Amino acid sequence: MHLKDYKKKTGQFVKLTEGDVNWKEVRKAFVEVGWPKFMTVEFNGDDFLEPDELAKRIDRIIAGE
Repeated sequence: MHLKDYKKKTGQFVKLTEGDVNWKEVRKAFVEVGWPKFMTVEFNGDDFLEPDELAKRIDRIIAGE
């Protein structure tokens, strides 16, 4: 599973959890399809996050927050 976020208003990819993706609904869909819990984050230089912050955001997504 590739994780990335997007902001419709600007038409740009943004830092994970700062866009328009409804992560609670995405998490529900993961469960419904039997998602195996393997993920990778896709980003470019503009939406880079420090590893600790990125891990926190991914943990919140996994937790359904």
